Amino acid sequence: MIETPNPEINVEDLMQRIRDELALRRTGSTLTAHGMLRPSSASGSPSKNLYMETMQLPRFDVKGSNFPIKKSYNLSDFLNFHDETFIRNAYQGILNREPDGNGLAHYLIALRSGRYAKAEILGRLRYSAEGRAHAVRINGLFLPFLFQMAYRIPILGYIFAWANFLLRLPSVVSNWSRFEAFVESQYHEQTHRLNQLAEQAEKNLHALRQQTTEREYYHSQKLEESTEEIKHHMNNVLLGETSHQEQLTALHVALADKVNQNEILVLRTELADKANIKRLADIEANVSTIKETVSSLGDKIQAEIITGQVDKLQQNLNTKANQADLDDVWNKLNVKADVGLFEDWNARLSTIADSGQLANLVNRIDVFSEQINLTLCDIQRQILDHKRNIVDQQRRLTLLLEEARKRLPEPIQQDQIECMLAEQDHLLDAFYVGFEDCFRGTREDIKQRMEVYIPIVQDVKAGGESAPILDVGCGRGEWLELLKDIGLTASGIDLNRIMVRQCQETGLEVIEAEAINHLRKLSTNSLGAVTGMHIIEHIPFKQLIMFFDEVLRVLKPGGVAIFESPNPENLITASCNFYYDPTHINPLPPEPIRFVLEIRGFSRVEIKRLHPYPEESRLKEGPAAVRKIINERFFGEQDYALLAYKT
Repeated sequence: MIETPNPEINVEDLMQRIRDELALRRTGSTLTAHGMLRPSSASGSPSKNLYMETMQLPRFDVKGSNFPIKKSYNLSDFLNFHDETFIRNAYQGILNREPDGNGLAHYLIALRSGRYAKAEILGRLRYSAEGRAHAVRINGLFLPFLFQMAYRIPILGYIFAWANFLLRLPSVVSNWSRFEAFVESQYHEQTHRLNQLAEQAEKNLHALRQQTTEREYYHSQKLEESTEEIKHHMNNVLLGETSHQEQLTALHVALADKVNQNEILVLRTELADKANIKRLADIEANVSTIKETVSSLGDKIQAEIITGQVDKLQQNLNTKANQADLDDVWNKLNVKADVGLFEDWNARLSTIADSGQLANLVNRIDVFSEQINLTLCDIQRQILDHKRNIVDQQRRLTLLLEEARKRLPEPIQQDQIECMLAEQDHLLDAFYVGFEDCFRGTREDIKQRMEVYIPIVQDVKAGGESAPILDVGCGRGEWLELLKDIGLTASGIDLNRIMVRQCQETGLEVIEAEAINHLRKLSTNSLGAVTGMHIIEHIPFKQLIMFFDEVLRVLKPGGVAIFESPNPENLITASCNFYYDPTHINPLPPEPIRFVLEIRGFSRVEIKRLHPYPEESRLKEGPAAVRKIINERFFGEQDYALLAYKT
C-alpha cells in the first residue's frame, strides 16, 4: 500500500489566491491567510496614509461678473468697469443679453483704439432700437453722449473737445492718479495670489512625492512577501512530486513483475480507504501513464518519468495561471508603480476639477494665454514689416551700388541718375504693406466686400480671353484672386514692388507699372473692364483726367470701369477715417467725379454707395429730421463706387 506523506498542493487554488490578492491591492486591501480582507495600512499611521488632502488653491476675483439687471442705473455704475468687462456689462444692463460676436468685436476695437469713449458706446446701445425697447434709464448719460457726438463735427467738434479737456483737466489728473493706484494695487494683489498658488503647488507636489515613495516601499515589501510565499509553495510542490515519483517507481517495479489486475483492484480498494476520489483518479491516470512509459522506454523509465513529470507540472502551472497576468504583475512591481495608486489620484483630480476648484485658475490661464498670443501676433507682424523693409532697402541699395560701379570713375550719365532717383519712389513700399495689413482688413474681409462687383463684370461679359479685366493698383491682389476663383481672366498693375512680388508668388498675373504709361501701351478697345479699388483718391486731378481718358480708350464698347473710393458724404470718413492713409490727397465727392467721367466721354455713370455703419450705431431717438441728418451724415455709407460704361 502506497501513502503520500505530504498534503496535496492545489495549483488552481494557489493561482486564484494570487489573482484575488492583486485585485484587492488595487482597492487598497489584501487577503489574510484565511481569506479575510485586511486594510492596506494601519489607521492613524501617517506613513501609510495614501490619500492626499484636497488641494486648496488661491482664487482670482472675477470683477464684473453677474452684473445686476435693473431698470435704472447711474452712469458711474458702468464707468467703473474697463475693456471687455465694460462692454459685456453694458449689453447686460442696457439690452439684458450677452453681446453678439460682431458687436463685441466692433465696440472692443473702437474702445481700445480710442475711437469711441465709454459714454458714446453706452449712448449708442441705449438709443438703439433694441435699447429703446428695453427703456433702461441711465442717469447722467445724455449730456456726455451728446458731447461725444458733437466732437465728431468737423472743426467745431475739435474746438469743443479741447475746451472740454481744459475744463476737465483737474478731474482728468485725479482720475489718472486713481487709475494708477488701482493698477498698482491689482499688480500687488495678483503677485501675492500667484505666490500663494506656487507655494501651495509646491507643498502638494512634495506630499505627493512623499506618499508615492511610501507606496513604493509598501509594495516592495508585499512583493518580497509574495515571492517568498510562492517559493515556499513551489518547494512543497517539488517535495510532493518527489514523493509521488517514488510511489510511481514502486508501481513500475510491481508492473514489471507482471502484477495482475486483481492486485491493482486490491490496491485501489486500500487506497480508497485513505484517499478521496479525486486523488484516486489522479493515481489511476498516473498508473496509465506509467504503463505506456514502461512499454516504450524500458530500463530508462525512471529518469524520463521524473523529467516528464517536472515538465508536466510546469505546463500545468502555466495553463492554470494566466502567464500574461503574471508578467504584467512582475513588470508593474519591478518598476514599483502601482496602477491603483494612479487610478486613485486620477479619481481625486477629477473630483477636484468637478468641484470647480481649478475652473477659475484654468480660466485665468486661458485669458493670459490669449493675451500672450495677441501680443506675439503683434510682435510677429512688426518683425515681418521690419524684415520686408530691410530686404527692400538692401535690394535698392544693391541696385544703386551696381549703377555707381558701372560708371565709376567715369561721370554718371543722365539715365543712370534717373534710375537711382527712381528708387526714392519705393522708399515706403515696405511701410505701406505693413500699413495695409494693419488698417485695410484681412484678405477674407476684402474679398467678401468685393463680391458685389462680380455680377457687374459678368453682365458686360468681361473676363474672357478677348475681353480681359485690368485691376489698377491691385495691392495685395484680393480682387484678382476672387476673379481667378470664378474662372475670369484678369491681370493687375501696382507701383509697390513688395506687393507685386507677393501677388506673383501666389500665382497672380501682376507686374510693376505706372497706370497711365501702362494704359498707353495697350491697344484701343482691348479690355472688357478696368477696376481701381481706392486708387483715384491717390492721383492728382490733372493726372486723374488723363487716367480716365486712357481707361475710356482701352475699354471695349459695352465695357465698364469700376472705381471705389472713400465716401466724404459720411462726415466721420471725410474728417477722420480718410486721413488714416497718409498717401491720400483729397476726398472726392461722388457727384463731381460722376460729372468728370460723363464729360470725358463715358455714356452712363452710376453711383453705388457701400458699407454703412451697423444699424445699432444709428441714432434712434429724437426728432425724425434730426435723426435722419445725423444718421446719414455720421453713420451712412463709408465708401462708394462709380460704375462708368462705354457705349
